[in-house]
Amino acid sequence: MPTVAEQMRQAREAQNLTIYQVAEITKIRTDHIRALESGEYGIFSAPVYVRGFVRTYARLLKLDVPTILAELNQELTKFPKLHEPPPLTTPSGGFLDSIMTASGWGSPFNQSAISSISLSHLGTLGPRHRDS
Repeated sequence: MPTVAEQMRQAREAQNLTIYQVAEITKIRTDHIRALESGEYGIFSAPVYVRGFVRTYARLLKLDVPTILAELNQELTKFPKLHEPPPLTTPSGGFLDSIMTASGWGSPFNQSAISSISLSHLGTLGPRHRDS
């Protein structure tokens, strides 16, 4: 049985569509279309992107979307990177984080102080439009 990538490439070629035409219609980048057609799902940062692009592409090619997505889910099991959920936050430790922590501005108490300072200035801005 052909892979999802092979099915999409074969369907595109059977419809005489170029990768550039597909990119124009679907608004999917050409490098992403090439990756989808070669089964290189590991270049995507999360499975949600793979599934979304495959869904869009399969619809354009008039393939059976539920079947394609079911087959895709089986194929994605070969990519461990796509099984782990992405981190909710980025690791800290950058230059600015060091400065903020050293100065004490990184503490939760100062975060609330920053919020109240920002909110206190909102009242001085006034309305954008005045009724005459």
